[in-house]
Amino acid sequence: MRELVVRVWESKSAAAVAARAVLAPFSWLFRLVVAVRARLYSTGSLHVSSVDTPVVSVGNIVVGGSGKTPLVIWLTSRLADLGLRTVIVTRGYGADTREPVAVYLGGDSGDDGPTEGANRRAADLVGRCGDEAVLMAMRTHRPVVAARRRHAGCVLAEQRYRPDVILLDDGFQHLSLARDVDIVVLRGNEGSAAMLPAGPLRESRRALERADIVAGPLGRVALGLVESSDLASPVEPLSMLEGKRVVAVAGIADPAQFFETLEREGAILHRALGFPDHHAYSDEDWRRIALLGKDADFVVTTEKDIVRLDRFDTSGVRLRAVRIGIDAETVEPVLSEVIERLRDRRDRVGRLDREDLRQHHRKPCRGATSRGV
Repeated sequence: MRELVVRVWESKSAAAVAARAVLAPFSWLFRLVVAVRARLYSTGSLHVSSVDTPVVSVGNIVVGGSGKTPLVIWLTSRLADLGLRTVIVTRGYGADTREPVAVYLGGDSGDDGPTEGANRRAADLVGRCGDEAVLMAMRTHRPVVAARRRHAGCVLAEQRYRPDVILLDDGFQHLSLARDVDIVVLRGNEGSAAMLPAGPLRESRRALERADIVAGPLGRVALGLVESSDLASPVEPLSMLEGKRVVAVAGIADPAQFFETLEREGAILHRALGFPDHHAYSDEDWRRIALLGKDADFVVTTEKDIVRLDRFDTSGVRLRAVRIGIDAETVEPVLSEVIERLRDRRDRVGRLDREDLRQHHRKPCRGATSRGV
């Protein structure tokens, strides 16, 4: 289904052009609804909740992947380098998060309440808080709170973990929560795109005026292969795939991009299996994957998928996930802008008075555009 939708959005064929023309009135209606909603929040007609902890939101204006999650993981690591305790708050897609669920997978969290994660497999946690929440918890070894109502998630994060900074994953459209820094990650195709449902835009390009930092497209890099998404999992070189027969498995927004990445690394795609984003793999799905894997050298998937495949017996196949990171040179300017804005309210965040923060350099914004500075 997603492939059909993407073809309608991107193809120049007569059928796709006609489909976009039919959908155009619905896009105009969607644009109006989104604009009115944003206006009601900006004028105070709709209530905006806040928390005491500084909130840094990372979001975008298109559906699908743009590098938000790798950026959140990278920011968590870099802020930790500066001595700041972070908690990530996310939606928890694919799980029932009407009540906030906290997941934590290692280290000293300062936890004073029950947290998912102790002696639990990744796939068990996915059902409670969603695959992206588990992935971020495993990659950062920091607490992650999954909550449909982001304000409730931030309140839980404050009460339980007492962070210096809350990172709000995919929060740009969540206007009911106040943030101190709004980062929008561009994918690169926003300029010619239409609003939903005729195109992938969740908001018009004018919405970027609300952003403090507009970054991207980000330089995402494949770091290597891992057997799990845990931070401690050894990273094997991608060169292992060169000339090898691979069954590629991806349940993400853009499986084709993942398959192309494997081919660029020299893998021979024996089969490429694309599933819907946040797909809940069934026993039948795994039997099919494992059967195909017996005729291949590796079964290779994404880190978001491997946390959902954890519940199966993978002993009969050589299962690996591609670890994706961010090109630091493209995002260091983002960190500099975040630090500058957090420094402005250091009276509320004592740790921002540390010497290393005062000495943190501001690089020229190559790859990031700052608004309102």
